[in-house]
Amino acid sequence: MQSAEAVALTPAQATAAEQAAAATRVPFDLPLSGAVQSVTGDASPAGLHGSMPGLPIVPPDTTGSAGDSLLPDPLVPPLTAADRSPDLSLVAPLVGGDGAVREDGLAATLPSAPVDARGVAATLGHPVIWSKQDPQAEPQIDLDRLAPALTTPRVESSPTGYITLDQRTTNRPLTRTVSEFLATTTATAQDLSNQ
Repeated sequence: MQSAEAVALTPAQATAAEQAAAATRVPFDLPLSGAVQSVTGDASPAGLHGSMPGLPIVPPDTTGSAGDSLLPDPLVPPLTAADRSPDLSLVAPLVGGDGAVREDGLAATLPSAPVDARGVAATLGHPVIWSKQDPQAEPQIDLDRLAPALTTPRVESSPTGYITLDQRTTNRPLTRTVSEFLATTTATAQDLSNQ
């Protein structure tokens, strides 16, 4: 029997592995049929389903070089999120106007969307430098190159969502469903006030 010796990953290999893990998806399934069945007595397709990025938070890239500076730049690198958001799908029971419970009366879907999220980073500039030409020379301090700064975090995405209150119809954008619901509610209130 042969034993394999563990080999440390280079920074470039570690970064590539982290990027590959962030690109994978981990599915999950949370069935709610048991809870619904205990209330209604009927079998139900209710549940929450979806997938998450294999690595939601990506460590900073450490393969960069600070040139002639002895301090890394940035000093505190930012954490980044995976490049896609989780996707979620929910099917839940809904009580109708007649009091009857529809086991699949509500369906909500939040598809995966592109994400550009970056945390705070801190930098000091390059106040401590060394000479590439003479590696034996002492490091020099140049306060003119001191430039402390914090970068603000940013989150950019364009998520979309769908909701359906009746499984016999196709999915519709959430904003349209909400506006139609508000319009119907307003019309009903006006009809009641006119009576």
